[in-house]
Amino acid sequence: MDKDLWDIVEATTKPPMPEGDEIAFKAWSKKNALALYLIRESCGSNKFPLIGKIREAKKAWDTLAERSKPGTDSTISPFYGKYTRSNVLK
Repeated sequence: MDKDLWDIVEATTKPPMPEGDEIAFKAWSKKNALALYLIRESCGSNKFPLIGKIREAKKAWDTLAERSKPGTDSTISPFYGKYTRSNVLK
């Protein structure tokens, strides 16, 4: 939240294309790279292989969220799925 990256993780639209708006694409790319780095650093070595080759922070986040659902083979903290923008901002 303090790095203003949550919009990258909760993206509801496709990322900008470099040929459409190069400035917007570069800004998105920087934010995506930082968000992806932070997600990877936070997920732990046992979950890193699930997202190691993913290039978009949203896809990495969604992959981890899917694997943390009850009934899946997961060791992610039970608090993981509880963090959404609306819950964090309260």
